[in-house]
Amino acid sequence: MSNLAINISALANVTTHFSPVGKLAVGLENGDAKEEVFAPVEEAPSTKGLGTREQGRVNGDDDSEQQSDRDSAQQKSDTDKQQQQADRELIRQLASRDREVRAHEQAHAAVGGQYSGSPTYTFEKGPDGVNYAVGGEVSITAPPSGDPHVTLRAAEQIQRAALAPADPSPQDRRVAASAAQTAINARAEIVQIKSQQRVEEAEQAKAKQLERVEEQASTAEQPEEDQAFLERQEARKVAARRSAQLGEQLITSDQLEASNNTGKVFSQLA
Repeated sequence: MSNLAINISALANVTTHFSPVGKLAVGLENGDAKEEVFAPVEEAPSTKGLGTREQGRVNGDDDSEQQSDRDSAQQKSDTDKQQQQADRELIRQLASRDREVRAHEQAHAAVGGQYSGSPTYTFEKGPDGVNYAVGGEVSITAPPSGDPHVTLRAAEQIQRAALAPADPSPQDRRVAASAAQTAINARAEIVQIKSQQRVEEAEQAKAKQLERVEEQASTAEQPEEDQAFLERQEARKVAARRSAQLGEQLITSDQLEASNNTGKVFSQLA
């Protein structure tokens, strides 16, 4: 019993610190209360009550974010302007190329005339959705001909057509060179034909000259034949006269024989 009293006395003499209302002194809390878990209380974000440094930092973050948005918008605007400028420059270049190509091919077709076809083009669509001619060609052909004069005229016209544009392309110059070679060959053939014609004409002239000489020779021989004919005619006339004279003499002798004797007459004729 005495031990128990001592223990109680000891506990009675123990003093504790002051505790506010609603909170037990340390070591005297309810055991159930000690096991309860309370969620922490979150305060709404607010700059109220913040220090000058903290508030300036928050305001600085807001300004940085707004500046970043403005920079992004400005960058996008600059990019759009650059793209628009590039599109305008590309459209300008395509339009200029279109004019050059069309003028180039139309010059070929105009000078080529009957030997050229219609121009054909290749197109490229621009940023504005318009198709621009960026390439083209004109077919130029000459029909086959056995007459070198026709071939020469066609080759010369094709050569002019190939070089008609202000800036002939390498292909245009190749076509012009080919047409020039064709013209050279045609001229050589024409010269050969003319030379052959001159030879034939000379031979014909020689043959005609020979005919004239033969005619002249024949004409020169004709008087000789006429002279011989006349001489033969004259000989026949002389013979005829002699025959007539003999006939007359025979008649006279017959008459004399009648009057004289035949011996005297024969002696006279002898």
